[in-house]
Amino acid sequence: MGSLVTAMASYCEAKTHNGHWLLRIDDIDPPREQPGAATLIKETLERHGFQWDGPIVYQSLRQSDYQQAFDRLHKDQQLYGCACTRKTLANTPVYPGHCRDAGLPLDGNACRCRCRPTTPDMYAGAQGSNDGSQPVNHEPEDVIVRRRDGLFSYTLATVVDDITDRISHVVRGMDLHAAEAAQTRLFYQLGASPPAWFYTEIVTNNQQQKLSKQNLAPALDNTHALDNLTTAWQLLKQTGMTSVRSVDTFWQQALTLWSPARGLCSPQETR
Repeated sequence: MGSLVTAMASYCEAKTHNGHWLLRIDDIDPPREQPGAATLIKETLERHGFQWDGPIVYQSLRQSDYQQAFDRLHKDQQLYGCACTRKTLANTPVYPGHCRDAGLPLDGNACRCRCRPTTPDMYAGAQGSNDGSQPVNHEPEDVIVRRRDGLFSYTLATVVDDITDRISHVVRGMDLHAAEAAQTRLFYQLGASPPAWFYTEIVTNNQQQKLSKQNLAPALDNTHALDNLTTAWQLLKQTGMTSVRSVDTFWQQALTLWSPARGLCSPQETR
């Protein structure tokens, strides 16, 4: 349900502003990818009435783009090898830079980008607005751009994809808000401006845990698409629906009634 809520908010935002709503399949992590996952995502979106613009983008087919970005960061001396493990970093919410000046090789180690400034600048200690001028909550973290196993990270792939696809606005869950600072800096390091980010509240269960596969949240039942859409609409604090009897009539009303002021938090509101 959490993914449906975010998809609905982003879809309404795009369509009510005469924008394009793009479908990107994040399939750059083969060890964790579930067989048939991409097909299920498309089927679920179709059953719930979503209509994406343009061809579907598969991250697995963009490896050369990620390599070019990686090479640029390497050439600009923005990368360093990191041998830290999840265990050693268990109590450090922001990577403290243990390996930043250790001179470890990139090969055989995770590769981090120097997203945290060495000296104070307009990014330091801030998660800025799109021009980097406004202070917000989180300090940039030196993020991993290539894993120890040689796979490019989701962070690098997403930033490169947003640049390639000329993404202007992104709607995502509040659980990703902490990543905004490092991603903002990574955009600039790759010679581009970041999109405007907006956030939806996290959908939780009775134990206040995020609804996700990790917390054993049930998958959406595509045979109850209209019920699912109605629930997501309510979770986004939207109102005004009347006599909705089909997925088509739901979207006809939703794109007229959508109120981002109720359903979204802007970057300024999260400061």
